[in-house]
Parts: sequence; C-alpha cells; structure tokens
Amino acid sequence: MLYSYVIVAHLYEHKDDYVYFSTKQGLCGYIFPCHFFLSRYTEKLAYSFVLTNFIFAFVGLGSFMYLWIQFDKQAQYQKIFQNDGIIYAREVFNAWTWNVNNREAYEQRKSTVKNDVRLKLVEDNKKDIVNARSKAQKKNI
Repeated sequence: MLYSYVIVAHLYEHKDDYVYFSTKQGLCGYIFPCHFFLSRYTEKLAYSFVLTNFIFAFVGLGSFMYLWIQFDKQAQYQKIFQNDGIIYAREVFNAWTWNVNNREAYEQRKSTVKNDVRLKLVEDNKKDIVNARSKAQKKNI
C-alpha cells in the first residue's frame, strides 16, 4: 500500500518508454520488475522512492517495537501471576530448544535444563523449610 504511489507514478511516467517495458514481461533484463530499481526512477521520483523507503523502515521499526513491548508486558504479566503449580514441567518444556541439531549442543542444553530444575528443587525445599519454622524459630532469626 505504501509503495503503490511510487509504483503507479513510475509506471505512468514511463508508460511509453523502453525503460519500463524493455522485455515482454517488463523485467528490465533481470528477474525483478523495473520499479524495484532506484536507477530506473527519474530525479523527481527518486526522492519519492527514497522517502517511501525511509517511511517504510521507520513505520516498520515502530510497529515492531510496539508489538514487542506489548508481548513483553503480556509475558511479564503471565510470569508474575502464574501460580498453577506446574513449575518443573514448564521449566523443562519452555527452556528446551527444539532445533538443536548436534550432539554437543544437545548435551550442553540438557545439562543446563537439568541444573535449572535442580536449582528450582533446592529453592522449593528451602522455601518449605522456612515455611515450616515455628514462631519461636522465626523470632530467633
């Protein structure tokens, strides 16, 4: 949609020229149409082409950043309020990279996931010990 102005203006400007329709398919001797090449634009349309590319880049970057921030907010919200008790299975399945394609990376990733699960078990055991303390023990600490 953004490039439609530039493409239509380029097509209209070169409708009778050999530049746009140099072959039967209008491909300018390459596999791409002529309106993809900056060199095929006149001075007047070259600025429009460059400006359109900058607008496309900044709008794309802005959209990407906005969607990324929204996704991160949602992920943080779910992480904070997720108390369903599925701690270890979530750790294993969410931490695993399913596109591991060599043995060394597989072993390294397996070790990392195993250490993370062990750490969570140790933390849960310590949490249970702390929660099982009596009021007198908590007072002494």
